[in-house]
Amino acid sequence: MPIGISPLSQPRIFDGLSSPGCRIKGPWVLVDNSFLLTQLNMKLSFLSLLSAAAGVAVAAPTESTKDHSVPFNNRALGPLKPNPFQGLKYKGDWQVGRYSVQASNIKTTSGNKLLFYPMTNITDVEVRGSVSVDGGKDKFNGKSVKLGCSVKNGNKKQTVPCDIQITGSNLVNQKFVSVKYTDTKALQTVDLDDLYLVDALFFRIKSAGKDKELTEDITLLVDDFKYAIESR
Repeated sequence: MPIGISPLSQPRIFDGLSSPGCRIKGPWVLVDNSFLLTQLNMKLSFLSLLSAAAGVAVAAPTESTKDHSVPFNNRALGPLKPNPFQGLKYKGDWQVGRYSVQASNIKTTSGNKLLFYPMTNITDVEVRGSVSVDGGKDKFNGKSVKLGCSVKNGNKKQTVPCDIQITGSNLVNQKFVSVKYTDTKALQTVDLDDLYLVDALFFRIKSAGKDKELTEDITLLVDDFKYAIESR
């Protein structure tokens, strides 16, 4: 039994604490503290229950991720309508065209259409196309995309080397992926894994031509855009 000691006004002798040759005298008595310890344990148990309940109350909200892949071979030619980007909206002069017209020197086997964006003056930083979350608290992650550039050559267009910048932005910061398109025999597959939890992606041509001499009437080419929506 847990014990303690407490002074009294009258001296007593406790035979229970004596041993041969030794007797303890003094104004002391033994006190049973088991009731106090029981009360303390009950209070600690109650506080533990409150803490556990609070932990449940502040648990992180449920999130889900859904992957999307957007080819353009099944889209009607002309302005991009209806919107093929599930969970996203787009801004700018995005159009669907044929490889044979927008990139006539590229031979494809998987499809004959792609997305393109004509840019009249690439020295203007505001000349760019974008896709962004369609409202709410959702974010999205870039996965990959095929990119290239082309310029008019006679009645058709042919691909040219170019530098493309993709900017991923949210309310906190911006992230960038720079693309050097040099192999003009095909569109270049670009990894977008660094552009995650963003509100929008912006596509801009920074320079075009072997010597970066082209500044006007450059076409951005896009195909097989893959991304994931983070629902919150």
